Amino acid sequence: MRRLAVPLAFAFAVGLAGGCASEVDTSELVPISGYQEWTRFDATGQIPGHGDTYRIIYVNPVGTMFKGYGEYPFGTIIVKEVHTLTDSGEAGDLEY
Repeated sequence: MRRLAVPLAFAFAVGLAGGCASEVDTSELVPISGYQEWTRFDATGQIPGHGDTYRIIYVNPVGTMFKGYGEYPFGTIIVKEVHTLTDSGEAGDLEY
């Protein structure tokens, strides 16, 4: 597990926020079993659409080649878990 500073994690999460609002047909996508072994980014705090939650964002190996500009490499998969935020600042129950 790798924890990032809140500003970097927040910027990453904000960049993903546009993709969170629309539905996607996943019927032809490859399975993502084992995604919790991928590169992990953690973010907490208030964010539009998620409130004050603990987010765990996983990126597959292809997606880690993203340079921070332009399009994601073909085959990139990003999985975001949204958990409650415990009083101690840790991930609580999985919300979605």
